[in-house]
Amino acid sequence: MKRDMDLVRAILLTLEEIGPATFEKESSVLCNLSTHFPALVQNDIQLINHFRLLEEGGFITSDHDDPHDELFIENSQLTWQGHELLADIRDEGMWKKIKERAGENSLAVLKHVAVELTKKTLTGA
Repeated sequence: MKRDMDLVRAILLTLEEIGPATFEKESSVLCNLSTHFPALVQNDIQLINHFRLLEEGGFITSDHDDPHDELFIENSQLTWQGHELLADIRDEGMWKKIKERAGENSLAVLKHVAVELTKKTLTGA
């Protein structure tokens, strides 16, 4: 599975909007993502994998209370680091510029580009 940074951003935006959330079929997270970002959500497995990547990166926390159901994640919410990343990539226009400059590089490069573009915007340079 290839990491999709547009989906990462969509998940962060959705979790911020709806607060601590449970992911299972027909959940508010899936419905919200499917409604607001229909082109991004291909299937449940893709979404779960991106939730797990965000967890591994320290951007969200989640509980996994049902070891028999890998499609069940509950109480997903942003961490401080998740809020910080979202602050850098929230604006749609800025996000497009960040992606143009960062390309398919690592999250560290993407974040660096986001910070540099934000600085230029704030200083008017």
